[in-house]
Amino acid sequence: MLRDVFYPVRVPMVFGRVGLDLWAFVDGLKKETLEVSYDLSPQEYFLNTDQLIDIFDFGWAVQDTGSVARFGELLSLAQEQIEAASHTLQGTFSRRVAVQGAAYAIELTGKALLSKKGRSDSVLRQYNHNLPDLFQAVCQEYPGMNSDLVSRSVLKIPKVVDQRYNFSKFKRLEIGEVLRFAQYLLGECGRQISERDIRSCMTPRCERVFPSASQ
Repeated sequence: MLRDVFYPVRVPMVFGRVGLDLWAFVDGLKKETLEVSYDLSPQEYFLNTDQLIDIFDFGWAVQDTGSVARFGELLSLAQEQIEAASHTLQGTFSRRVAVQGAAYAIELTGKALLSKKGRSDSVLRQYNHNLPDLFQAVCQEYPGMNSDLVSRSVLKIPKVVDQRYNFSKFKRLEIGEVLRFAQYLLGECGRQISERDIRSCMTPRCERVFPSASQ
């Protein structure tokens, strides 16, 4: 979401080490628009750079994993959910569906990570749609995760059951914020199961702006 506009992002298949301009994979974004946006708000530019990093790290984790094991199947399902949510925001469908899709994607990804650690489907079902409890368990299994930012971000995701049975009208910017937190969570999960980590390879290193400890 740049200047109140949602843009699709393509994550290419990459083998080995390459040099990439992440912004070149944002479909429909003109160079002039990006330059004006940076001049008006460098903070938003760097915030969305974080988003691109998270999207790429998650997308590559799914590509690297495949669907040969149960955790790979769950990751692929999560990818379908977040892609559907993103496409919804670019069309005229209910934006409430985008919030639900983001929540499901996060849930499936968290359960995929626990599945990779040997948790059975019956154990995973016990978490139901309780994202805080689910990700508390995920952070315990994956100490490399930023547990503070993860726990804060999970609380920003509306409860999917509430959204299923109640008609909540989300404003456009509110939906964008939910998707931002969702994409961060997906990227952080992806970095735990893949050797891909764009930020660690950047020169100069780009420090994270979103989410921050104050958000």
